[in-house]
Amino acid sequence: TITMNDDALYEGSETAILTLANSTQSGALNGTQQVYTLTINNDGDAAPLLYFTDTDGALSVKECNRDSDGNNTSDYTETIFVSLTTAAGTTVRVDYAISDPDPGTATEGADYESFSETFLVIQANETQGSFPLVIKHDNMDEEDQTIKISLSANADGSATEHTNLTNFPSSYTYTIEDNDDAP
Repeated sequence: TITMNDDALYEGSETAILTLANSTQSGALNGTQQVYTLTINNDGDAAPLLYFTDTDGALSVKECNRDSDGNNTSDYTETIFVSLTTAAGTTVRVDYAISDPDPGTATEGADYESFSETFLVIQANETQGSFPLVIKHDNMDEEDQTIKISLSANADGSATEHTNLTNFPSSYTYTIEDNDDAP
């Protein structure tokens, strides 16, 4: 008899290899190794839901303007945070991209750098991950500009998008506040 422990974490299927060898039990096939693969399926725990958050994990549809030092003369990197409603028992891959068809008013390459990656990995038993957004400084007086970023769950089913988009947003608007003087 094998007893499974419920850990209340979402996990994909897991396997254990059971080997019986050199049994002293009467009637067992001595000298013949018996191997059995046991598959343990997820026991119904729901996959965590993903959403954008602040650094402390608070629910957020925040708009950021510049880095924490008030940097307004050079390129800088903002950290964009993504959270899960609960930890998973496996790594969770979250895809992100500039929203399509509405990417915002900022121009890729001129106002921000394109993403070097298009996904982040939240480690097993963790609830938050992040990715960088590089904002490019310019010397032009212009209106504030926006970048719209969207999350999507990876096809592996390790997380899903939240249906309550008001409190658990899967899209994010980053505002680049103009910091240049008028001519």
